[in-house]
Amino acid sequence: RLAPIEHGDLPGGPLHMVAVFNWGQAGESVTVALDQAGLAADGFYTVYEVPLRRYAGTVTERLTVETEPGGVRLFALRPFR
Repeated sequence: RLAPIEHGDLPGGPLHMVAVFNWGQAGESVTVALDQAGLAADGFYTVYEVPLRRYAGTVTERLTVETEPGGVRLFALRPFR
């Protein structure tokens, strides 16, 4: 359900991409622990939903998202400054 994290250094700091997949036949709530994704569990991150070009808030410790059946959601996380 969790795609590998890609780290990129851009103006404004590093950017971390997280893709959440739902291969199932029903909608599902998926929680991703930041440390499981290779990020600092105690970090504070700004979250953007990439395809929608939408600010999605801030997270610490975990990211929880709702997914459609057979869906994927792509997020960019950046350390909050």
